[in-house]
Amino acid sequence: MLLTRPRDLASHLADAADAVAVALRDYGERVRQARSRGDAVRDRVSDLLRQVDSCAFRLQACGVLVSSSDWHAPASAMISPVPGVAADATIEQQRAHDQAVGRADQARKVIAQWQRVEFDIQQEIAAWQHLQAERATTNQTMAARVRGINLVAQVGQTPYGNGLVTMRATYGWAEDTQAATAYLTQISGAPADVARYWNTLDDHTKQTLVDADPDLIGNLEGVEYRWRDVANRARITRDYEQAKADYEAMLNSSDPDKPDWADVADRLAKYEALYHLITDESSSQSAQVAFYDPSDRQNPLAAVANGDLDRATTISTLVQGMGSSVRSVEGAFRALSGFTNAARGNVGVVWNGYESPTPATVLENGYAQSGGEQLAAWLTELHHGYSRAGTAATPDSRSPAVLNVVAHSYGTTVTAFALKLLHEVGSTTRVHDFVSLGSAGLPDGVTNTTQLAADTVYATQADQDHVAEWGRPAPGAHSENPVEDVEGVRVFSSEADPAQGTKSVTDHDLTPTDGKVAYLDPEANSRREASKVLVDGDDSIGTVMTREEITRQRLARAWDAYDPDLE
Repeated sequence: MLLTRPRDLASHLADAADAVAVALRDYGERVRQARSRGDAVRDRVSDLLRQVDSCAFRLQACGVLVSSSDWHAPASAMISPVPGVAADATIEQQRAHDQAVGRADQARKVIAQWQRVEFDIQQEIAAWQHLQAERATTNQTMAARVRGINLVAQVGQTPYGNGLVTMRATYGWAEDTQAATAYLTQISGAPADVARYWNTLDDHTKQTLVDADPDLIGNLEGVEYRWRDVANRARITRDYEQAKADYEAMLNSSDPDKPDWADVADRLAKYEALYHLITDESSSQSAQVAFYDPSDRQNPLAAVANGDLDRATTISTLVQGMGSSVRSVEGAFRALSGFTNAARGNVGVVWNGYESPTPATVLENGYAQSGGEQLAAWLTELHHGYSRAGTAATPDSRSPAVLNVVAHSYGTTVTAFALKLLHEVGSTTRVHDFVSLGSAGLPDGVTNTTQLAADTVYATQADQDHVAEWGRPAPGAHSENPVEDVEGVRVFSSEADPAQGTKSVTDHDLTPTDGKVAYLDPEANSRREASKVLVDGDDSIGTVMTREEITRQRLARAWDAYDPDLE
């Protein structure tokens, strides 16, 4: 398919510009010839790949193990010599030896043929490169390009796939916009394939695709986060403008059935918070919108990094609790500055990726379970790293970043469900550190950190936080208190440390409000301790909750609650 069709365009212009029409017809003929020659290359490569398959089958049939991984070595050196037989060998032993020698000789012949086929494929690659060079000369007078024959899809899984991907990137071997977005949609469930394809494109082509379909690119795993950010900023701007228009229309409407003012105002406030974050001078440069889901217009979801996820070596995800939404994203984003250190590769992420409960539903498990599934998916995406820059054509070689989670209130419940799920399914996704602040309770039955996909679990609850305990219902939902009931947790203090100049947390809030000291207040001891874990990698803070310590504390609490007057 041509980006523009020279023959059709020539017919349209012929009467008005004969000279131009002639040039266009000549261009069209050149493109037709190029495509014909390209088809021939495709057919030859397809035949060669069938020969590769035949060689592989025959080599397997030989039943001989290849002892060398260097496929450019002489065929004779790739097969281990067959040991000789003793002089007094039996007829059966001699026959078995002769058969082994025969199979080894056959294997060497197959390998030699395989290497000849490989050489022929390299020759076809060279022919394609020459064809692309000729086409580049033709294209100097026209912007249209021939849609490339997709050899990558045919041989991307062979030893020659990487070379062909490089050809695609170097020689502009790409589809037109419509075909490219259709292909990305088709492979969207295979992030490794998306990464391989995306990294063959130049920045101009990537920008074109982002402009053409930001809703596809914004959350597409395998696309670099910097490009997902570009797409999501465009989507947020579009949706913010629509929310503003809806609000103004509601104010000017006399329709008695018009939307409720509070709902429309709340929706506008949520989009406005995201829009302000990506446009305000203090945050726009460091903010990176890695995920954005406005499918529920009243409650859009988002994940915003305070730093560059593409280059991060440590990623700490912040999960908020009851009543949280993107409306509070700016305060949480500022609080994450304590866990962001570009020089060390530390990046924090405000993850508003689930629908949080209300006071009426906070004692239930439903929101935590569904949120836990979504958080597990987000952590798995970060673990695989297909969207991080540098995956190129070999995304599986990308070193995973160190993952941490810092969670507050009901967010700790969501996180525990996520880590419990990852542990139970045997996922390779794990977090290094899980830091719990004022927990609303872990799932019933989670009594040991070994039940969670986390290397270390830290927890704190301030003495003046009298709200967290009300989030932990009676047994039957999420009643396990990580600072009292869970073996293996490292419990640290939220109280003032005069030697360090930190203050006590005075409320249940995550970020500072009304002069109170919150868990992530810059002066709070809890924030200092959490930063030591997440940024400095200090794994020595806190006191480990052993089974004996849990029992001792339970007895102490029972004694404190004992009232002899009740007897």
